[in-house]
Amino acid sequence: MTVSPLLSRPGAVAVEGGSVAAHYGDPLREQRLLAEGAGLVDRSDRDVLTIPGADRLSWLHSLTSQHLDRLADGTGTEALVLSPHGHVEHHLVLADLGGVTWADVEPGTGAGLQTFLERMRFMMRVDPQLGTDRWAVLSVIGPRAAEVLAAATLPVPDAVAALDGGGWIRRMPPIGDGGAQVYDLLVPRTELDTTADRILGAGASLAGIDAFEALRVEARRPRFGVDSDHRTIPNELPWLTTAVHLDKGCYGGRRPSPACTTSAGHRGGWSCCTWTASARCCPSRGRPCWPARARWAGSAPWSVTTSSASSPWRWSSSRSPWTPRSPWADPPRRSIPTTSPPRPTTP
Repeated sequence: MTVSPLLSRPGAVAVEGGSVAAHYGDPLREQRLLAEGAGLVDRSDRDVLTIPGADRLSWLHSLTSQHLDRLADGTGTEALVLSPHGHVEHHLVLADLGGVTWADVEPGTGAGLQTFLERMRFMMRVDPQLGTDRWAVLSVIGPRAAEVLAAATLPVPDAVAALDGGGWIRRMPPIGDGGAQVYDLLVPRTELDTTADRILGAGASLAGIDAFEALRVEARRPRFGVDSDHRTIPNELPWLTTAVHLDKGCYGGRRPSPACTTSAGHRGGWSCCTWTASARCCPSRGRPCWPARARWAGSAPWSVTTSSASSPWRWSSSRSPWTPRSPWADPPRRSIPTTSPPRPTTP
């Protein structure tokens, strides 16, 4: 784990057990900055893989849930690696540029993904490499993000554009209430400090991971390993619309995605709950939840909190956690009659 140089900035408080800043002294101010202005978030703890080679797109197309065979140069997308039973094993955010496909993934998962890809090379002309020690991810976020990038003389792409000196900048879907634009920058790790100073000098301010997470929760964007477990299938999360192509051909774990539907009695998907100010604090991750209906009284926990955030100025001091399906117990199943009820007889 490489500690980010931005942790030496004034007020920086590291994520517990992590290598980037959770906040820089005032997480709520930083959160509002991302929602209404422009902030720079250090996400250099994400693992980065490079996949060069003439067969890279057709090869990834056959291994992942996304249609990558005709991915155009200078574009990006998301993809999943599924188990044979359709469970999510990896979530990749991709960019293809200059004959190389780049994938950034959750911290600590890059080595496992590289091992999987190496095992699947066979005779294909590809060379997957883990490059976390050489590359780092930064994100410029907020309604003024494009303005800040332009002031820093950096590209403001619609998809993916190359950066001078190596790396790229990629536009991502907005977060928060939809007004916070997101631009991910991949820069050489040796240039992390210099690039950060360039963006901060153009009008952005530093914001920690806590502020980013709050807007991610509001936008209902899942994180692999945080909002998913070893049993999660794409149908349970918004990945079904962002990282899965339902009309492509065969790939590992494909069958459950088009075949399953979320219905009564199924493990289910996410629900978004609102906690009032009387709750005093956001529910912690792993907190069990029960439905309020009396007929579920005494039942096992129906769901568990995975992500939560507080936005006092936006939600009138309410708390908004995500509560996906429980890893402990499924809700009671409805009794479905196997035969049609008798028709009423006419007098």
